[in-house]
Amino acid sequence: MVGMGIINGRSDARVMLLQSLCEADIAAHSIMLILDRKMDTFTISGEVARFSRIIAREICDNYTSIDATIKRYATLRPVIELSTIDRNVLRLAIAEITISDDVPAAVIINEAVEMARNFGSEESFKFVNGVLGTFYKCKQLNME
Repeated sequence: MVGMGIINGRSDARVMLLQSLCEADIAAHSIMLILDRKMDTFTISGEVARFSRIIAREICDNYTSIDATIKRYATLRPVIELSTIDRNVLRLAIAEITISDDVPAAVIINEAVEMARNFGSEESFKFVNGVLGTFYKCKQLNME
């Protein structure tokens, strides 16, 4: 569990990534530097550290296109007006869905919905589920 100093797998790594993304979003710091600092304070396996860095790098390298994807599927508000949690849960999940070849999208979406439920507003999980579900359906149909 992230709060206990041990990162036990991808679920905990996603929470650590979300924390890093939110800090970077609010404080305008480097995602990679924040993530490295966090990983130095936790017990984390090499595989989970590698996963975390790959997802963080994907977000850094494709920040603009990920936000354009969010804008495309979350049409009611500009990306900058989304809550920090919602915006970064979406960034994280879209990045992972885009590059993952070993985790089903449904698992990634479920994890994102749970993070939105645990850390977002009362309606966050519904919003995240709707955006990611539509994104994934369009991705499957090559409509993105």
